[in-house]
Amino acid sequence: MHDATTQKYKSSHTNGYLVPSRSYFDPSPSQPLAGLRFAVKDVIDIAGLKTSNGSRGWSDVYPAAEESAPFVRQLTDAGAILVGKLNCTQFCDGQDPAERFEEVTPFNPRGDGYQTPSSSSSGSAAAAAGYDWLDFTIGTDTGGSIRHPAGVNGVYGIRPSLGSVNSRGMTASSFMDTVGAFARSADILDRVQKVMISVGSPSPRSTPRYKLLYPTRSKEADPDGSPRWFPHPEGQSNAKLSRAENIFGDVVAKLETHLNCQRRIFNMDELWRNTHPETMDADLAKATATIYQKLVYRATAKDVIDPFIERHKALHDGRVPFLEPVFRRRYEYGAQVTQSEFDAAVQDFQKLQAWLRNVLFSSEPDEVVILIFPQSWGTPNYRDESKATPNAKIEPGKVFWEGFSLYSISYASGCPDITVPVGQTPYQSRITEHEEWLPVSLSMLSQPGNDLVLTDLLKDLEECGVLRAVESGRETYKQ
Repeated sequence: MHDATTQKYKSSHTNGYLVPSRSYFDPSPSQPLAGLRFAVKDVIDIAGLKTSNGSRGWSDVYPAAEESAPFVRQLTDAGAILVGKLNCTQFCDGQDPAERFEEVTPFNPRGDGYQTPSSSSSGSAAAAAGYDWLDFTIGTDTGGSIRHPAGVNGVYGIRPSLGSVNSRGMTASSFMDTVGAFARSADILDRVQKVMISVGSPSPRSTPRYKLLYPTRSKEADPDGSPRWFPHPEGQSNAKLSRAENIFGDVVAKLETHLNCQRRIFNMDELWRNTHPETMDADLAKATATIYQKLVYRATAKDVIDPFIERHKALHDGRVPFLEPVFRRRYEYGAQVTQSEFDAAVQDFQKLQAWLRNVLFSSEPDEVVILIFPQSWGTPNYRDESKATPNAKIEPGKVFWEGFSLYSISYASGCPDITVPVGQTPYQSRITEHEEWLPVSLSMLSQPGNDLVLTDLLKDLEECGVLRAVESGRETYKQ
């Protein structure tokens, strides 16, 4: 609840949300978001409320915020109405529902209702997908915390160009963190992004020239082992993913027509092998395997968790706060990264950044590069499974998955990256023993600073029927 006198918010003691009617608000040039309701991830400061970072210990030892984050004020000044905060994983770490103990992970509303919502902006994505009375939500993204949750929850989600949104007022990594929106339509995503952006962004041109990048698996690749890229035109297909691949094929063909260009097929590993920086390994996975964890978890340990532990001990007779088991292992890893290891990771990060900007996103003057790749395939990932189960993505005993991350393209280059829902596929749920439907999504990226170029393009694609706004609830689109 908002106190107009103090301009601060108060927690409601009801089990529901108090929301005003949309009938009393009309958008205007000065208030383009008038009447739109939103909620924010609980790592973001709201005046008068405590910020928990997904940790009971944190909210216990730190006072309520004195002022709201600048981007929150921009949204409310534009007429949007803040109605609450949303759960997230502890300290924005990547955690499965079965790995959380302090809070119950939000439920992904899609399909059988027992799929993982992903992390760490799990509450933001699930709320955007599940509540039709919310128009958009706000999350944060370091290594994929907006993009993957948006994909599996079947909504739009944008990671803006690094530095384009004033991210003061949230727990963040200066190297990679940014704040972005989730929405069920490209129109609302575009309207919100235009309000949140704090630095200049090129205005969409009426007749831009496009370069459409289409990364594929190698011709010889095992389709069961490398589904992260599009299938090679002459390679084997993955029978389990054929429905999603057909959806991708249809959407990309329509995208080529709309952009008046043909896709440029390439293989990321081959491109890196032929053009990589001399001082980095020719194998892309090996070259990038530990950059993220050394940068992010050392900074998290030194700048966030160590001061938090000391404050907690000082206020609680030497007692240390609870850290989730998976996060604790990653924190301990980060605390042991030496200054020289950190400095080396910074150098590799900068080389990767230069390669992405100058090689992957190379372009002619006035050419807009659009990079697309699969984000979610409509395959089940149940919330009662964890990385210790037979379906684990990370081997037991390991702290991180190591390899090249699709999400590094945007967090290293600083470019905008939008998850775009494009369809849904059926599956037989082991929970309901009934056919259910899960979202299929693409990622769409462009050169740094092209945020509004992308959102305007998506709005055009939605208006002409290539894309569709999604529904809330079990199904992304009504059958």
